[in-house]
Amino acid sequence: MGHRSLLTRVNDHGPPTAASPLALPALALTLGMTAGWLLPSGQVLGSGWYPVAGALLVCLGLYCATSSIDPQDLRRDWKLVLVAVTVGVVAKAALVAGALYLVLREPWAIVLGIAVAQIDPLSVEANRRRSQLSGRAKGILDAWASFDDPVTALLTIYVAGWAASLDPPGSSQAVAGTTTPWAALLGSVGIVLIAAALSIAWQARHNRRRSFRIRLGPPLLRQVPGLIALTGLIALATAWSAFLGIAVCGVLFRPVAGRYLERVPKIAFTAAALVVGLVLADSMSVMRELDVNLPAVAGVLAVAAYGAHILVSIPITRGRDLSGRDRVRLSLAQQNGITAVVLALVLEERFPGTVGIVALAVPVVAALNALGNHLWDRFEPAPGPQPLSESRLPPPPHPASSRKNEQVREKVRR
Repeated sequence: MGHRSLLTRVNDHGPPTAASPLALPALALTLGMTAGWLLPSGQVLGSGWYPVAGALLVCLGLYCATSSIDPQDLRRDWKLVLVAVTVGVVAKAALVAGALYLVLREPWAIVLGIAVAQIDPLSVEANRRRSQLSGRAKGILDAWASFDDPVTALLTIYVAGWAASLDPPGSSQAVAGTTTPWAALLGSVGIVLIAAALSIAWQARHNRRRSFRIRLGPPLLRQVPGLIALTGLIALATAWSAFLGIAVCGVLFRPVAGRYLERVPKIAFTAAALVVGLVLADSMSVMRELDVNLPAVAGVLAVAAYGAHILVSIPITRGRDLSGRDRVRLSLAQQNGITAVVLALVLEERFPGTVGIVALAVPVVAALNALGNHLWDRFEPAPGPQPLSESRLPPPPHPASSRKNEQVREKVRR
């Protein structure tokens, strides 16, 4: 599989280990929490770099998600993936947001519910080797996990502006790192046009080099022009909050070989964990001031996210030529991680307490995922005997062969 998901790919040269993808982010989270407790309250959220860092992490995540999708997997199951990342994401977001709104009765609960309505590609990739899904179902889950990230991020960012307008005292304050929706849309159009022009120029350059068999330096050095162009696009997308544009850019413009971008998601994950640790103390103190039961709200959010995926996945996968076992396992595949964390960081400045809730909800979703799959592994009905189809039945003997066998038996009797 050529897929490289939003946040990283587990080491391809050995079995995945718990320390491999999570040791460094866990250390960064611990360091961030330690520094956050020592810093004055509001020191991080009030800084000038915080909104820029949040927007940059979102742009990096969106580009890595869409640029890593295997075109063959996408062409084969594009209808299912399209339904999953449009109707499925909206339906999941509505179910989770509705459940959380019934608990909090606050407009920002709707945004928080949308932020966890995606499947985390890092977690999917980490569990890929021990997954019992069929090869085709794994490809569907990979594409689903990659495409619903940008859709969820865009939906969260733009719905957050609407939710902020429902709160008159702070309605003038925008979500961290974002501009108005119309400005972001115009920025996205500009990013897509630039990416399309660069893609055409890059393809012409590549064809010319192949025609004349030109090799300019070692492979790593040849990636430098593409890396510069890609850095410029991501910088523009960050400045313009062009999240839709950078997501489309990942499909149109891939100037850098995938193996050179493999570490970018892991670096983004570690950076997000560090920032989460820095703001976690303030986020949890805000929840205490608002008299919000943080564990209870996080538990409701996690259960709603996992349950919504089950309810949405079953009808979406019906009639898609998948076995019943694959359909059940796809419905149990909900996991949250880096995308939800990054979106929580973006929302924290406008909706204080978001990071604290999401930081507790993510491990609860992971526990529900492990429990659900363990129970299914234990009580899954054994597959019954498979009847032989006509294509698998042995062919009838040829008439000439039958006559020859009869002649041989006649000679033996004589």
